Amino acid sequence: MSNPSGDNLTAYWVEDLGGGSGYITVGGVREADRQWFQATGNWSNVQYVGGSSAGADQLEVAAYDATTGSFVYSSQFNATTLNHANPTITAQSFSVSANQAVSVPSHLSVSNPSGDSLTAYWVEDLGGGSGHLTVGGVSEVAGQWFQATGNWSNVQYVGGSSTGADQLEVAAYDATIGSFVYSSTFTATTKGIIPTITAQSFSVFPNRAVSVAGRLSVSNPSGDSLTAYWVEDLGGGSGYLTVNGVREVDQQWFLANSNWSNVQYVGGLRQEPIGLKSRHMTRPPVHSFTALSSVPRP
Repeated sequence: MSNPSGDNLTAYWVEDLGGGSGYITVGGVREADRQWFQATGNWSNVQYVGGSSAGADQLEVAAYDATTGSFVYSSQFNATTLNHANPTITAQSFSVSANQAVSVPSHLSVSNPSGDSLTAYWVEDLGGGSGHLTVGGVSEVAGQWFQATGNWSNVQYVGGSSTGADQLEVAAYDATIGSFVYSSTFTATTKGIIPTITAQSFSVFPNRAVSVAGRLSVSNPSGDSLTAYWVEDLGGGSGYLTVNGVREVDQQWFLANSNWSNVQYVGGLRQEPIGLKSRHMTRPPVHSFTALSSVPRP
C-alpha cells in the first residue's frame, strides 16, 4: 500500500468475490462470499483459507480515506487453491547379518508436495522372520503398531538368529487431511551365515580302519540345508579312504552319505592330508586335515 500524502486511513475492509471453494476469515471467523467485512488496521486479522478442491477466488480490499472522505480500492486479485497431493512414503527392502542392528529410516523417503502436517510416525513388523524391531532401544513384538519419533529416527531392525525375512510397514498421521499415510510393505532379510566344517588330525595303525566322521564337527548357525557330502584324499601317504567300503583313489572327490558317516580311513605307512566339503548354495571353504599312520615299534 502506498500513501504518499499521508492521508488518514481509518477503516479497512475485505471481500471474497467468489469463484473458488476457499474463504476469508476475519478475526478467525469465516465470512461469506460477496460481502464486505471490516478488518483491523492493515488487514492484519484477515486470512484466506484454501478450498477443498482446486480453484481461484477473486478478492478485493478497501480502505476508508478520512482525508478525502472516500474509499480507496485495490484491484481484484486471485487466491488460488492448488490441487492437493497426499504425502507418499517409499520404502526399500534391505538385508542384514544375523543380530546386526540397522537404521530403518535410512531405507525410507517421504514425498510431501503439499506441505501437509505430519504429526505422528508409526512402525510395524508384520512377522515372517526371526528378526525384530526396536523403538527407542526397546525390542517390540511382531504384529503390532508402535509409535516412533519424527521421521522414525529412533527405529532399528535387528537381524534374526537364522536366515529369513520379516515384512515391515511404516505410517505417518497427516493432520492436514485427518488420516494415515502408509508405505507399501518392505522386506528386512537376515542373511545366512555360511556353515563351517572343523576337522581334527588323527593317527591310526597300518591297515586299521577308522571313521572319518568322528573327527569332524559342523557349525550351521543359520540352519542351511546341507544336501550333499564329499571327501577327498589329497595323497602324500600310503593310507586310503573307503566310501561305503569301496577303496577310493587319491586326489579325487567322492560323494559320501550324510555327515560322512560311510567314510573310513585305512592306515598306511606314512601321513597324508585329507579334504572334505559339503554342498551349499555358495561353496564353503574346503578344509583339509592330516591322517598319520603310526607304525608300531617292535
